[in-house]
Amino acid sequence: MEEAFGRSVESGLKLSKRLYYGRNELSGRRSAPFPAKMVEDSKHLFPRSPMVYSMISDPSIVDNPDIPSYQPHVYGTLDPPALIPLHMNRIEVDVNCVVNSAIFELKGSWRVHCVSCDRKCDCLLALPLHEVGSILGVEAEVSGRIYSTQLISMEYAKDFMGKTTKIEDGCIFNPYFFSITIPQVEGGSVLSLKVSWFQHLTYTDGHYSLSMPFSFPEFVIPSMKHSSLRERICVSVDSGNKEEVRWRNGSHGLQERHKEPGKSSFLYEAEVSMWSRSDFHFSYDVSSSNICGTLLLQPQNAYDFDQRQIFYLFLYPGSTYNTQVFRKDVLFLIDTSGSMRGSPLDDAKQAVSTALSMLAPGDSFGIIAFDEEIISFSTSLEFSTKEMIESACQWIAKRCVAGGGTNILQAVNEAMKMLSKVSHTSICYIFLITDGAVRDERNICHIMQTYSTNEGFVSPRICTFGVGAYCNHYFLRMLAMVGRGHYDAAYGTKSIDSRMQKLFTTAFCTQLTNISVIETNDLNTVEVYPCPIPDLSSRCPRVIFGRFHGKFPDSLKLTGSLPGWTNLNIDVKVQRLENIPFVKMLAKQHIDLLTAQAWFHEDKHLEEQVVKMSMHTGIPSEFTHMVLFQTEREKHSSLVHELKLGNKVDFSEYTTSKASKITFVHGLTVGFGSIEATENNIPIESSELNVSKSIFNIGDALNISVIGDCCCVCCGEDAERECSRLSNNCVIAMTQFCSALSCFACINCCLEVCCDDLCDM
Repeated sequence: MEEAFGRSVESGLKLSKRLYYGRNELSGRRSAPFPAKMVEDSKHLFPRSPMVYSMISDPSIVDNPDIPSYQPHVYGTLDPPALIPLHMNRIEVDVNCVVNSAIFELKGSWRVHCVSCDRKCDCLLALPLHEVGSILGVEAEVSGRIYSTQLISMEYAKDFMGKTTKIEDGCIFNPYFFSITIPQVEGGSVLSLKVSWFQHLTYTDGHYSLSMPFSFPEFVIPSMKHSSLRERICVSVDSGNKEEVRWRNGSHGLQERHKEPGKSSFLYEAEVSMWSRSDFHFSYDVSSSNICGTLLLQPQNAYDFDQRQIFYLFLYPGSTYNTQVFRKDVLFLIDTSGSMRGSPLDDAKQAVSTALSMLAPGDSFGIIAFDEEIISFSTSLEFSTKEMIESACQWIAKRCVAGGGTNILQAVNEAMKMLSKVSHTSICYIFLITDGAVRDERNICHIMQTYSTNEGFVSPRICTFGVGAYCNHYFLRMLAMVGRGHYDAAYGTKSIDSRMQKLFTTAFCTQLTNISVIETNDLNTVEVYPCPIPDLSSRCPRVIFGRFHGKFPDSLKLTGSLPGWTNLNIDVKVQRLENIPFVKMLAKQHIDLLTAQAWFHEDKHLEEQVVKMSMHTGIPSEFTHMVLFQTEREKHSSLVHELKLGNKVDFSEYTTSKASKITFVHGLTVGFGSIEATENNIPIESSELNVSKSIFNIGDALNISVIGDCCCVCCGEDAERECSRLSNNCVIAMTQFCSALSCFACINCCLEVCCDDLCDM
């Protein structure tokens, strides 16, 4: 994907050499392409910051809208289109952090500096993300028109399919990159964009951190003199309690501007000569010496579809318990089907080998490799001695070879047989690693649910890891929920090893297990997610949430088991809050868990809850669609109000005209996997290729070279400047002469006539 995208940007940069800015161009801040050695690898042109590109299919429209210059005509079209980075005039980012989540809101303006004022082009917004994010909405304003996104139910979306809609390119999930096309933007106009997205904060060693790609290339700097460049970043933090927010570090010279118990805000604002060349990062401490908790009550919301109150329980690990660990019995189930061939299986084997070295001498382990059949490292669990771990690593390297189909149930049953022989003085773990979807997934969940609810059986912690987009991530999430374990995923090949090691580390650093809430008689009809409550790890605070009827007490008591199986009671004070948008901040996790349960139980009622929560909070889901449509300011405000009330609306009444197209924006959710792709052993690399082709509709960038054309893409800026000073008759004569020479394959001579200073393609 990165290489294909970069090739189209490289083609656009070559096209932009046609632009002439006159004698007043600012040489010190001229937008210049990357150095030649960097352009050789087109991946370097993949965006490292929010970017907007003009999509050029017809190269003849490329010109400076302020200073039209002579442009030799170019026949033919570019398919895929070239991408010319637009000049950026303004960039602002507001980040609202609440406990473990953040909502980003980006505002910026870009000028279509590369298209003639009497021509139009589509513009592509490209937004890279450092962490898995979820787009909340996009709003664009240009030449008095407004384009806005909105979520609608899947059932309602069917009414539009094939009628007044077209499908936005991109049906493959990519949580690290978002793109959307704004249609038919006039040359010379200013495109103002507002984009908001949700993102989890990263928790490491007692502090939360966030980051955002914010490294802009030189060629987005406006070329006009005296243009003011201002960038602004504002960060607000609400810890959810009265504890002091302890700033740790941050980039871009953030300065604290406001502070009160549990809250702080920081600001960076400056006028600059060049846009930021480094990514933005920020972190703050939340560590505590003891395990502690905070419970927050969110009052009823008039727009909420469910009028029960909401509670959020945050459990934080304590540094005092970092030296104490549980004894572990661990089983690794490694998918070695044909689709895992190559880097997915290599990275999985490397991660498992690393995890084995993390085991303590008193722990035990086993390894099962599965495709259509299973092979085991041993018939029972082995103690984690140095010699046994080395033997296991050699076995993994030799015996874990990709090939065959996928049979998860057989591997799970074999794992439970092996764990049935262990004692009850340790925590049992099953780590399932797979890239496939199978037909008996619900049956597997039912079987493991039986093990976890029957006292006579071992109840292992089931940790699942999904590789790529073809596995059913909701099955893996549900299986982890049933087993009180952890779930994680790598949607691309680059992050498999790192994210898998993070999963192992999180599970191995358990501080509190068998967590439960001491019952209170004042509450009734309580729904808790996830249920049962998973273990608390020193590497990851635990968030539990739910809805209830009744009167919530002023305090709540939790109980759990520490290493050594001593009990710990935790008194949690209840805080009633009025003005913190926790519903939206934590809706993503809630929606994912509800979707997993709706899939597992095949429950339409739960699906409807997901739809209502998705539309209320703006978080995309598997049962809603995001659409982009053209509207007006007054109509847009009225539409948002009607949708919040849950009313069904006719989108055609809110568009600017009956002929306006409603575009579906795809690729925002991962889906429920592909059994067909799994059974055909399609590797995950093919899904990454589909991302490149479908989301951006970009393949190999084409050079503009047509016999009989004199294209100044081949010429340097000096040649453009010199040609623009010639009289019309002279220019026409030279063009005819150059065209004749090119017809006889004498293009080199043509270029020498045009100028001495050539710019190689």
